[in-house]
Amino acid sequence: MKRNMVFILILLVFGVQLMFAQNRPPRGLQGPKKPTVDQRLKNLDDALLLTPEQKKNIRKILQDADTRMKKIFEQNKGNRQAMRAAARDQREQTNIQIMNLLTDKQKVKYKKYLKMHPLQRNDPNRPAKRGMRRGRRY
Repeated sequence: MKRNMVFILILLVFGVQLMFAQNRPPRGLQGPKKPTVDQRLKNLDDALLLTPEQKKNIRKILQDADTRMKKIFEQNKGNRQAMRAAARDQREQTNIQIMNLLTDKQKVKYKKYLKMHPLQRNDPNRPAKRGMRRGRRY
């Protein structure tokens, strides 16, 4: 009798775990979390030492860019190439708007910042990594 109770208890525990595990995607498919506007602004401030006025203006630019990016994703569902192209264009516009607010010293730092940023990896102007060509390792 005790064996049956232990067996049922073990099945119950595993069953509950399976129930909860089905409500979330597998770990590898979740993807990285997109940083918030505040996180992005803090990263820029750390890298560029922004003035309060620049922070205010850049926050607005980033918020507008997020809104436009959401529209891009909604409009281009199912068409990955169009989505990528539109998102790349949007990032370029955002970068130009931010560059227009920066001093000359900050512009140099911002260009370095962009080269290190993961979303810029598909930028054709970005230097290729050693041993990489068109996304394939040789």
